[in-house]
Amino acid sequence: MNKHLFSRRKMYGLAFVVAVLLFSGCTIGYDENATWTSNVKNAQLESPTEVIVANNNDGTATIKWNVVEGAGGYEVSFYNVDNPEEKVPVGEENEFVDGCSVTRDIGDDTKYLACVRTLGNTQLNNTEAKAAAEKDFTTLIETTGTIPVGTDIAEYFKANPLPDSATELAYDLVAGGTYTMNDVVDFGARAVTFRGDKVNHPKVTFGESARFVTCAGLKIKFIDFDCNAASSGSSSNSFILLSNDASGAGLTASAPGQFVITDPIMIQSCEVRGINRHLIYCNSTSYCVKQFTVNDCILGFNQSNIIIHMNSSNAFIAHLAFQNSTLYSTVASNQRFIHFSSRGPHWFINQLKSDVYGISTMYNGVSYRGGLIIQNCTFYNVANKGDMANWSGMLQNTTFMNISNNIFVDSGNNQVIRRITNNNNNVIKSFSRNSYWYGENYSTDGSIATYESNPIETDPKLTDPGNAVETAKDFTPRGDEQLSAHTGDPRWLP
Repeated sequence: MNKHLFSRRKMYGLAFVVAVLLFSGCTIGYDENATWTSNVKNAQLESPTEVIVANNNDGTATIKWNVVEGAGGYEVSFYNVDNPEEKVPVGEENEFVDGCSVTRDIGDDTKYLACVRTLGNTQLNNTEAKAAAEKDFTTLIETTGTIPVGTDIAEYFKANPLPDSATELAYDLVAGGTYTMNDVVDFGARAVTFRGDKVNHPKVTFGESARFVTCAGLKIKFIDFDCNAASSGSSSNSFILLSNDASGAGLTASAPGQFVITDPIMIQSCEVRGINRHLIYCNSTSYCVKQFTVNDCILGFNQSNIIIHMNSSNAFIAHLAFQNSTLYSTVASNQRFIHFSSRGPHWFINQLKSDVYGISTMYNGVSYRGGLIIQNCTFYNVANKGDMANWSGMLQNTTFMNISNNIFVDSGNNQVIRRITNNNNNVIKSFSRNSYWYGENYSTDGSIATYESNPIETDPKLTDPGNAVETAKDFTPRGDEQLSAHTGDPRWLP
């Protein structure tokens, strides 16, 4: 026989034996029909010495552990520990697993704890482990720096400049801490996550000149802001201001002339009250922002100007989303909610001949160049006498709009849908179960009947939206139809 062939057969045979042993060790450790059983008997077992949690990058994580010989299986739990005092099971708690791995769903920005305990085997007279092996796991990106409680945030970044980095940076505020911010915080062309704590938000008080400046991705999460002292006298006094020197920060303009920000700009799970000027402003500079999202927020405005202000120098946001949020104004303003230039993503991609920046995004399985999502939000007194939107560049058949399950009260000058759509039939639209109430009556906006088949035409009866005390404002709907349909910002629903 060929000796090389014999060697290969021998190698394959050994590999098969090893595989059988490993598989047997991951089962309960005893099978009357098996030819191999563990030599570990009459023993006090320990839990696995190595537990690994691996992110599968598909919304799940796999928990794996090493074999404990003689085990009768494993007891596995996986917890959300954002609040370490109240562990929340993810999936089945104390699940029996006859193997060495299990999969669980995971979410963004979340802390987890995996627990794996070895179970006994009565047939081998092995006793279960007394304690579980534990492994911490998080989907938070790695912290670059933690800002001490009581610090002025602008002064911190002056003393601690952002490092050169091609990857996203993350700066943490301490849970429950109080901070001030009396000057500009300019993140330049570096993508930054600026975050607090999910369970116990830190609080930041703005001074007259405070604002965030960027020409890159920016995520602001889990922080409460009091912006009442910030100036309203200039458009530069925007909560988020896009840099007017993007080239100086290292960006190169696109062929049509826009500076392109492909990483998302996001405000997530924040209370931002007393905004005196814009929420975001392009700073008289041509920008194509791929995505701007507000999710799970309360945004309070003393509205003196346009809230989403991108009307200068061919600037626009390609994909704009408001979800699970409350937006209100203490002032009955005649200013708009949204104003873009006459340009938009359809024009931009046409100028480039192809979508070289990856601006298009999928909605319902279809790719669109632009999009507006307003879902499960409550709007009160926003653009009371002003237009909800002025953005002709978005009104193309390559734009998708989904406006559903919202409550609009005294907003958009009684023409919410009329001004968002401009009665343009090219835009792909999905509108459903929205309440439009203005003054004492259902809205007279004739465009509603054109684009929405099932609006809610009764008074949402918001509880106390006009309370002079900012934190006492109550947007809980008491209208039967709104309560039944679970519309508006979910935080107010019983």
